[in-house]
Amino acid sequence: MESKKNNSLAIVIVLLVLVILGLVFYILYDKGIIFSKDDSTNSTETTNTNSDNTSSDTNNQTTEVKELDLTKSLNTSDITYKNSSDTEGNYGLSMKVNNDKKSVTLTIDWAIFGKVSTTGSSGEVKDYSITGFSKNVRSTFIGDLGQSYNGITLFFIMEDGTVEYTKMFKQYETGNTDGSIQYVLTASVNSDGSTGTFTSNGLVSGVKDVVKLYNVDASSQNASGYRTVIGATKDGSFYDLGSVINK
Repeated sequence: MESKKNNSLAIVIVLLVLVILGLVFYILYDKGIIFSKDDSTNSTETTNTNSDNTSSDTNNQTTEVKELDLTKSLNTSDITYKNSSDTEGNYGLSMKVNNDKKSVTLTIDWAIFGKVSTTGSSGEVKDYSITGFSKNVRSTFIGDLGQSYNGITLFFIMEDGTVEYTKMFKQYETGNTDGSIQYVLTASVNSDGSTGTFTSNGLVSGVKDVVKLYNVDASSQNASGYRTVIGATKDGSFYDLGSVINK
């Protein structure tokens, strides 16, 4: 009987010791003396912050496009460039990439464009199709090449960063009685004599990784000033597209 009492007393003492130790541990933890909650939280927050920063840096590296540098031509060496502008030529023309990405709708306001091209000024606004692209079209641009309206050129950045183009005019005529120049469109002609479909003239050779197009003034020692279109890449360098097309 006495032995049972001793065993019960020992068990009670052990339980009391465990309770006391548990209370001591809790007090020390709550005071931040051991296994600080703040350290754990800060560690988690730091990890999350670092993860977010890494993700942000990755996105910035992916989308960052450096400012255009007009001294970094990739395909010319003796031409000076200035006055770059991402504003398109204002000739009563506008373009839209169609949903299939394999064709473009060209809208011509003949009240404006007719005066430029001297091919008519009916005042109508008409849509025309541009087809014949070798790849999917990402964006469009109306550019100026040379020193006259004959250089109006439509440009298309493809999804892979290459560039295709369509010249608005294939030639010009000076046989008008008033001495004015009449430009001849590159579009096909319908059976009724009206303007038909325009077709891509193909890729601008040697050009790749283009992200944006600009109209720009150009000059060299052997030529007076003229307009050209440049295709900028992500690192700020560019291709002179006009120098390739007009070779």
